[in-house]
Amino acid sequence: MNLNLKSHSSEPHQGYGAGPGTIDTDTYVCPCGKGEVIVTHDRIPGFRESDVMILCDDCREKYGMVNSLSEIK
Repeated sequence: MNLNLKSHSSEPHQGYGAGPGTIDTDTYVCPCGKGEVIVTHDRIPGFRESDVMILCDDCREKYGMVNSLSEIK
């Protein structure tokens, strides 16, 4: 799925003992264009996780659990 990037932010984080990293947040226009998809990447050593939130009722209903959007980087 191709999403258009709306904004990007990166916050430094001192980490939890394994070294510093960042928490990056990308905001995209959702597929229907009415809302947003927010993707947060924890780039902290030992805590490299991603979270995807669809902030659009129509797309949330259509795509449900967003595991299918895991290709967003």
